[in-house]
Amino acid sequence: MRRGVLQRFLTRKVPSPSGAQVLRIRRNRLVTDAFENAAGLSDAAWRQEWQIRFEGEQGVDWGGLQREFFTVLGRELFDAKKHEGRGTLFKKMGSQSAVLIHPNGDASDEKQIRYFTFAGKVLAKCLYDSLVKNSHHLLPVHFTRSLFKYLLGSPISFYDFETDDPQLFKSKVHFMLQSEVDGAGLDLR
Repeated sequence: MRRGVLQRFLTRKVPSPSGAQVLRIRRNRLVTDAFENAAGLSDAAWRQEWQIRFEGEQGVDWGGLQREFFTVLGRELFDAKKHEGRGTLFKKMGSQSAVLIHPNGDASDEKQIRYFTFAGKVLAKCLYDSLVKNSHHLLPVHFTRSLFKYLLGSPISFYDFETDDPQLFKSKVHFMLQSEVDGAGLDLR
């Protein structure tokens, strides 16, 4: 029911432009090429169908190349490891088997901010295509609850960190909530 309402709203408010964007990508520079290809795209071009062409490979994109592109892009773009040229954009949180990611607050130079914007647009494209075009570009990414709440505009509380990172919550937040820290000027309640 909710999906249908959102789908009708998006198609009414933001119609999909006709045509397709062709992105020429080198596998060994997938994130960089995707970033450079998409840097100058208009909002309408982000809503168009994307056809992926891997350099040096013969292939017609009937959806498989696109699916592979978004899977690899998501895995590399949202990876918590340091990357040449863009640094570490995200941090791992928690010790679960499915690693949760959270934006790295130390990532603040201009190029990293542009990559954050790009990551947000990639996420938005995947959601848009899934709802409006019934294309399923699954990103292998697990966001923290606090990041989801931030993206949705919901208030974030210290208790969100209990699910984001139970060790952090137990060692820091739970201690502060149970202790007398009134003199520190923090309003934790």
